[in-house]
Amino acid sequence: MVFLHRVRLADNTPMAVEFSVLQEKCSPILDEDLARGSLHAALGKLGFPPVSGRSSVTAAAIAGQDAKLLQLPRHTPMLIERRIISDDAGKPLEYTESRYVSERYRLEVEFVVAHPSIGE
Repeated sequence: MVFLHRVRLADNTPMAVEFSVLQEKCSPILDEDLARGSLHAALGKLGFPPVSGRSSVTAAAIAGQDAKLLQLPRHTPMLIERRIISDDAGKPLEYTESRYVSERYRLEVEFVVAHPSIGE
């Protein structure tokens, strides 16, 4: 297994703390510049393209090391996203937990509403 622990920045402001676990076959990712580049772009470049995923989002209060890394007082609200990303064969490739500073992040969701057929 490959473990990544990153602080995600925007204009040098900490936006999120991210912990990822990747399949061992993805170990060449450790040679990529993930400080400036996308994890998913790097995985694709290495021949492990992320294709699909499932995610859940919840809220919690920031604590401990996250508060220090994100430069916030303890108990500040945050959003926690947990996701599993799969490869083109449908096999899990990545598990990530991202802890976002809620006041610095906006979640936008787009979806299609499926209408049942008449008579069903």
